[in-house]
Amino acid sequence: MTAGGLSLRRSAPARAKAAGWRGLLGLLALCLAVYLPGFFAMPPVDRDESRFAQASRQMVESGDYVVPRVRDVPRLNKPPMIYWLQSLAAQLCTFGDISADAIWMYRVPSLLGAIATVLLTWRMGCSMFDPRAAWLGAALYAICPVVAWEARQARADMVLSAFTIAAIWLLWEVIRRPTWGRVTALWIAIGFGVLVKGPVAPMILGLGLLAWCVIRRSGRDVFRTRPWLGVLIVAAIVGPWAVLLAQQVGWRPYLEIIQRETIGRSLEPAEGHSGFPGFHVLAALILMFPASLWVGGGIWRAVSLGIRGGGGGGFWNRMRAVRVGRPAECFLLCIALPAWIVFEAISTRLPHYTMPLYPAVALLAARAALTDTPRFRDRLRGVGIACGVRAWVVCGLVLAAAAAFLGWLAADQGLVWGWAVLAIAAAAALQFAIEGSAIITQRDYRLLLERAIRVGIVCLVLIGLTLPRVDRVWVVSRLALAAEVVDPRDSRPVAFVMLHEDSSVFLTRGRAAWIDERNLSEYVASNPDALVVLPAAMAEQVGNFRVLAAVRGVNYSKGEWGEWRLGEFTHE
Repeated sequence: MTAGGLSLRRSAPARAKAAGWRGLLGLLALCLAVYLPGFFAMPPVDRDESRFAQASRQMVESGDYVVPRVRDVPRLNKPPMIYWLQSLAAQLCTFGDISADAIWMYRVPSLLGAIATVLLTWRMGCSMFDPRAAWLGAALYAICPVVAWEARQARADMVLSAFTIAAIWLLWEVIRRPTWGRVTALWIAIGFGVLVKGPVAPMILGLGLLAWCVIRRSGRDVFRTRPWLGVLIVAAIVGPWAVLLAQQVGWRPYLEIIQRETIGRSLEPAEGHSGFPGFHVLAALILMFPASLWVGGGIWRAVSLGIRGGGGGGFWNRMRAVRVGRPAECFLLCIALPAWIVFEAISTRLPHYTMPLYPAVALLAARAALTDTPRFRDRLRGVGIACGVRAWVVCGLVLAAAAAFLGWLAADQGLVWGWAVLAIAAAAALQFAIEGSAIITQRDYRLLLERAIRVGIVCLVLIGLTLPRVDRVWVVSRLALAAEVVDPRDSRPVAFVMLHEDSSVFLTRGRAAWIDERNLSEYVASNPDALVVLPAAMAEQVGNFRVLAAVRGVNYSKGEWGEWRLGEFTHE
């Protein structure tokens, strides 16, 4: 089996390549090939990306690096580090002229965070397993569709994943051989994780360490982490900003926000993001494609080898006899499973919530995929996983179908190369379906994974190249571009009626006003020179409205197809 030009067969040269500079270059090339297509061309995405980018831009414009704001509204549901990083990236890319910024500049921290997470996963895996499994696990993580998407998004999740996997690796090293340097680095990574997205990183590390100590029947490893030092380091990292923030907004409002974003999201779905128990497990089938093929086998293998049971009698007697088997497998299980259960239990469920756990799961999946013993193959074949494998193949076909559909949309709007995208995606899907059926019959799931890696990379590249150029998806961006053509000096206000999306604020540099139908007359009276965006049906009914541009497409945030018109009111 090969991946990215590196042999994954059992040999000393293969191990050396996977652990050395060739492994590093292979992963870097893979990341750039998957993440860069569309990175610069894709317009700002609603809604979170546009909110993050606008808040970071306003930090630079206002000089206030304590309270993130979108227009005049404080944005305190996330700590400030992602805004600091995005602000720094924009200033570096524009050489200090923030008026020349673009959305891709605010995505740079996410791109670097994704690459860092892949490389940290690889290095952590090398300290746990055969380097080939470490390299394969990192590669499988790199091409997860959710990771490829988040690497192109100006949001906090990829930076959080980077600090979280750094902390997980450092915790593993502290458990193995504690030193003051490792312990200090561990708590610095946790502190920065808190400064990126609050309690997520400490929760994952805390639950993982607790589960590890329960299985070991010892709390010695807790003391190895020097918790008292950790409290001081995290307080030193987070405390100054928290104090400055409290001085501006007050302790009580800020604590209420923290409660709403933690306990509140756990008890009730926030912003309608609900789901059923098991949502993240089913979502991972496609979000972790193609690694999801071996996730079940990886966890089963890790439980079998990583946790040793024994004894007779009742359930509690057996539980008391549980011990650590292979430390690496047991440690990754302790990191992944308790936190995953928490994400399944809370009421607010978004697909990317479990993404910081994907590196641990991907390593377990890769280790199982490279297991080549007759006993393991026989036991795996007896689990009855044929239905699950077929569902996984369907997920691969869905990914290919998405690429083909985007190619068709591109061709339909007159882009000839869209037919090539459609043909390549259709050919990849057909080949995967035919080969997949034959391989499933033979139950050679390692070979099936190899085919899926190729299909996944091809489809992700095609989607990245095509999506930014499908005009129907980018309604707000096209309307903002039309407004810029009409008003190249950006001197006129722009009102969006019943199309209230955050990308309009970013694209108009904060000039966009969100207006309801009942407030339209009052707004036009106060701003007679304003450009106004109306739904087509309303534009036809309103008098004295001169249409300057018309845009047809889908408002994907609400799933609404329609037509919107940009124009101005004449005062005759």
